[in-house]
Amino acid sequence: VLTEKYAAIRRTRGDGNCFFRSFMFAYLEHILESQDRAEVSRITTNVEECRKTLLNLGYAEFTFEDFFTIFIEQLESVLPKNEASI
Repeated sequence: VLTEKYAAIRRTRGDGNCFFRSFMFAYLEHILESQDRAEVSRITTNVEECRKTLLNLGYAEFTFEDFFTIFIEQLESVLPKNEASI
């Protein structure tokens, strides 16, 4: 039944983070295929606002800064503007 609608399937490790991992893979794949710079700008702005909110709530920046940095780097890497792009 699935083969009638989908050409392929990706398996992911079922470790409690599988939804988030699958969602982010699909999201980054969408950005790669669409080259939607407006979406990258929109999500980058939202991530920065989230970072500010966490700081205002009293969270220590070291508890989340790596996650934000890595996400933004991955997001920017799918757009062909420099040698770090995929």
